[in-house]
Amino acid sequence: MLKISNLVPGYRVNTMGYRTSEFDDINWSGCYVVQGCSACFGLGIADDQQTIAEHLSHRLQAPVINLGVSGSSIEIQYFNTIEMIQQDIRPKGVFVMWPNADRFPLFTHGQLENCGSWSDPKKLEWAFNGNSAQHNSFHRRAVRIMWKALGVPFVDFGHHPESVGVYDCSLTERFDWGTDGEHWGPKTAEYIAEMMYQKHLSNLKLV
Repeated sequence: MLKISNLVPGYRVNTMGYRTSEFDDINWSGCYVVQGCSACFGLGIADDQQTIAEHLSHRLQAPVINLGVSGSSIEIQYFNTIEMIQQDIRPKGVFVMWPNADRFPLFTHGQLENCGSWSDPKKLEWAFNGNSAQHNSFHRRAVRIMWKALGVPFVDFGHHPESVGVYDCSLTERFDWGTDGEHWGPKTAEYIAEMMYQKHLSNLKLV
C-alpha cells in the first residue's frame, strides 16, 4: 500500500500510516478490507473499537483491515487496490466508502499530498473544473471491475452527496459528529458498518 506521509496526530497507526496492524502480521486471506477517507479512518473517533472497521469486524466475525486515509481521493483507493492485487492479496471481501470526487493525489518530491477543496485554488485550479471527477469516475469503475474479475466480494457506498453522479451507489447518512466537530461520530460509523454488512449478505445470496 502507499505510505502515508500526512499522518494525523493522536491516533495509533502502523509504520505505513494506516490505523491497523502491521501489514506483515496480517493474514490477508482470512480477513476483510475497508477503504476510504477520513470517515473510514475514523477521524474524530478516538476509540479504535468505534470505527467502521471494528463495528464491521464484530458483524462479520473476522478481522477487518482499516485502509482509510484521511483526506484521500477515489484515486488513492484505486492505487491501493492495484498494490493489493500485485502483492497477491486476496481478502475475503472488500468494502469501500468513496471519498469526494473532486479530490486527487499530488505526488511531489517523493511525497503524497491529498488535495481537495481545502487546497490552494490558484495552485490547483485545473483540478476543480470537473477534470478530477472524470478521472475518479474511471478509477471507481476500475476498482469494481478488478475485484469482480478476481471473484472477491465487493461492497461500496458514498458519503458525499455532491459526488452522487460519480459514485453510482447508495449514499449514507450522518447521525452524529466526532470529537473534532467536523467528522462523523461513532453512531454514524456503526450505522455505516451495518449498511455494509447487510449489503454484503445480500450480495452473497445473489451468487
